[in-house]
Amino acid sequence: MNATVHSALGVSPAQILFGNAVRLERGMFKSNPFLENGARQSPFHKTKNSVRLWIDRMLSNQQACIDAALETISARDAEHISSHPLSELTVFPVNSYVLVAYPKSAMGRKAPNKLTPPWRGPLRVVSIDHN
Repeated sequence: MNATVHSALGVSPAQILFGNAVRLERGMFKSNPFLENGARQSPFHKTKNSVRLWIDRMLSNQQACIDAALETISARDAEHISSHPLSELTVFPVNSYVLVAYPKSAMGRKAPNKLTPPWRGPLRVVSIDHN
């Protein structure tokens, strides 16, 4: 799912989150308190500092990509919702009978076993609470 290119974004969610390779920042490069205070510096302080700066820059770029993707998806969702008028919603009257799909699982919308019908029901509508 996360590796599939999303039609609205043009990239996959994993690519937004992880770039072109899966690299999880697990806090391996913590900031050095000695470097921040300017007290004692190790001979490798420039290397550690540059790695930390690189990671900070990559994380800020990642956050910018996530924000842009969120804005794009929100705009697309708003357009999709506004294109469907509320008058076209299906309303089931109280005391009518309906069939209900099973919840989605890893295998899709399937019955719990092969002897069960593909839809649950008939179930009676007892009340209407929003949609």
